[in-house]
Amino acid sequence: MYELQLPGVAFFFSMLLFIVYFFKERVKFIENKVYSVMIVMGLIDSSIICFERLLVVHGDINKVTPFIKTVLEITNKVDFITLIILTSCLFIYSILISIPNIKPKIDKIIKSVVVFDVISLVLIFLLDVQLITNNNIISITGSAVLPTYIVCGFYLIASIGVAVINFKNISIKHIPIISIIFLFLLLMLLFNINPYIIIISITITFVNYLMYFTIENPDVVMIEELTNAKNMVEKYNNDKSIFLFNMTQQIRNPLNMMEQYTESVLEEENIEVIKKKMFDIRNEQQKISHIINGALDLTTLDAKKIKIVGTKYNLELLLREIKIKIEKEAAKKNLEFRVNIDESLSRELYGDSIRLKQIINALLCNAIKYTKKGFVEFNVNSIVSFDVCRLLVTVKDSGIGISSSEIDKLFEKNNDNKVLVSDNIDDSDITLDIAKKMVNLIGGTITVQSSKDKGSEFKLVLDQKIVTTKNKVSKLIDEYEKSNDNIKILFVSDNESQRNFYNKKLQNIANVDLCSSSQSMLQKIRKGKVYSLIIIKRDIEKIDAVMAMKKLNKINGFKTPVIVLTNNKDEEKELLQYGFRDVIYTDFTQNKLVEKIRANLL
Repeated sequence: MYELQLPGVAFFFSMLLFIVYFFKERVKFIENKVYSVMIVMGLIDSSIICFERLLVVHGDINKVTPFIKTVLEITNKVDFITLIILTSCLFIYSILISIPNIKPKIDKIIKSVVVFDVISLVLIFLLDVQLITNNNIISITGSAVLPTYIVCGFYLIASIGVAVINFKNISIKHIPIISIIFLFLLLMLLFNINPYIIIISITITFVNYLMYFTIENPDVVMIEELTNAKNMVEKYNNDKSIFLFNMTQQIRNPLNMMEQYTESVLEEENIEVIKKKMFDIRNEQQKISHIINGALDLTTLDAKKIKIVGTKYNLELLLREIKIKIEKEAAKKNLEFRVNIDESLSRELYGDSIRLKQIINALLCNAIKYTKKGFVEFNVNSIVSFDVCRLLVTVKDSGIGISSSEIDKLFEKNNDNKVLVSDNIDDSDITLDIAKKMVNLIGGTITVQSSKDKGSEFKLVLDQKIVTTKNKVSKLIDEYEKSNDNIKILFVSDNESQRNFYNKKLQNIANVDLCSSSQSMLQKIRKGKVYSLIIIKRDIEKIDAVMAMKKLNKINGFKTPVIVLTNNKDEEKELLQYGFRDVIYTDFTQNKLVEKIRANLL
């Protein structure tokens, strides 16, 4: 019975490993899945050996019945299959831990191994296995033995070979595979001493135990994952803090510019100069509006989406600002800055001027950064069709250029193509990857032509709507100006600045009456005052807009449309349920406000 001792020990420790591994939560790595199969195969192998020895307790195969002989032949073939599956899993595991970035292709490798294993298994089942007795010890012979040893030996040698070839990537996980070399030498020595000693099961169990302590410690892995998650959260929060800090820094510059322009306007008497300054003030205001909208919109911040806002802008002023800025940067590097702008360009366009300015700045600043000597050329042309202006912007340089194989990577996020070339460049400038996204979002295209050491050429094509002198909204304003004697609007707000602001906005299209509270509004209506439209602030004190609307609805004969003014876009549906005709928002432009008023007076 002493030949049962090693298989018995192997079975006990295999079962113990099986329980410990499978009854504990595991990390779902592909290496762990392969290792799971190896544990099961190791347990099956040791179980079969113990089962066979129990069937032939006396050790003489000639004394067992024909039925038991048949059973033993089948169990030995199953054991051969187990060994082949186990060694093939070891081979797959060796590939996974030795070759970096192999996981995307591992499915194909596994399929190939499975096909090879199936062929081997079919062959073994077709061949015969014979049991023999030598000095009361059972051994195996037959035509199925040699193919089994060849296949298993092939997988073991291949596993070691993969690890040796990828020697630079060897880690602690390779200990079981390296140990196989020494186990081979030990097995050869023991077989020379006693060919009938049963040590394969205990060897497999030993390898599986080594792998358990190198392939995975679930607790350690989970702690590492939690640590990584914690680091990611900290980095994410840090990025948000940096973003908000940069946003405040970005606001300072346009605010300072607006303050300077305002002071100069107050001191200026020339109407034309004042108009020009007001254009500058409006441009700075639009820049601040874009920055604040991006900061307050958390979905934009978290999902890293870019919000596009269309406004009317002066193309000539926009290009002039870009030219002045880039000229200074080009001069610092002694570069020739060539500018060719089509004089027939439409002056007033409708689109996202802030994004357009950032995109062009990104292309020009990138050209300056990678040009050590020579020139940077800035060309702007257009093709006009009906009320659409197709802008054709070209930025060309004599810089270092890039090879054709690298062009596709130019707009990738981690290509380190930072746009800023000096501390004087505006903080609102962007990198090329963001510029590419912006171009796509605003409906344009951007292409690149470049050669190594011969410079680059970027081409931007973008359609913008032309603002005519008498567009639809302008005509609406004219219509209201002609008939404003018949239009009376009551504006209700407890904020004096807001009342004055909307009074100026509305006075060109209607007669405006102002109220500082809901109570005074209700008194006017109850006394018989008739208005074409009532606009009331949502969160007005004492009696808010909703409560005021309920009281208006109780007044006999009241049919005046009421619009509620709010800055919360999420409550529009709720407000309309209370009987408000429409909702307007505090960030509406003059044109949008006129459209809303007209729609509610029809």
